[in-house]
Amino acid sequence: MTKPSDGHAYSSQDLSQLRRTLTLSEEEWPDAKLHEHTDALVVLIGRVMLVTREEGSKARLQRLDRKLLAPTGKFLDALQNDELAHEYLQDLLPLDETERQEIVEQVSAFKTTVETHMAKIRKSGSKGKTWDSDLKDRFVTYVDWLCEFLNHDVEPKRAIDDGTEDHSQFGKCVYLLARPLKWGQMRGSEVKFDGIIRKHVDEWRQAVQLTIEQLEAERDG
Repeated sequence: MTKPSDGHAYSSQDLSQLRRTLTLSEEEWPDAKLHEHTDALVVLIGRVMLVTREEGSKARLQRLDRKLLAPTGKFLDALQNDELAHEYLQDLLPLDETERQEIVEQVSAFKTTVETHMAKIRKSGSKGKTWDSDLKDRFVTYVDWLCEFLNHDVEPKRAIDDGTEDHSQFGKCVYLLARPLKWGQMRGSEVKFDGIIRKHVDEWRQAVQLTIEQLEAERDG
């Protein structure tokens, strides 16, 4: 792995390899221009990494229940308890019954949001997803957007050679651009993306086929 230079995420050698992979002209896409877009990629995925915890769904659900859902539920119960209302609905306090109901509605909405979020985590866990499945999915999608922006002729593809993954143009870009990332306790260069690349390409193909069918249906009217 080459070391980044001049405060950028990728070295000149990395960018040179990216140009070769995407058949880009150095005149049209010099390092300075590629640095701008590849650094933006790292910022985007970095923001997602900041809120992604390296823990299983069970531990994550327990933490959310203990630190968010349970306290929120207790607070909501206290707000709706008429026997406690006289403690804070006094003339000297800046709170009346209307304001209490507004707070109840806001806390209830927050509790519902947490419950919905936890339901999604349970669903993901039941599908056998790892802690970084969604993170990988997001990163591969960002790389797809970048590749298409740099070269409109590039399509996400995967190639199979004797039963093993022979990385396509798109796959090579995913692995190249993952190198400087810190992926939990691992470096990006140590992470495997083959499965998520296959999933992304298959979904992309399905979307293209659906679009073609819709356009043909509109044409045939």
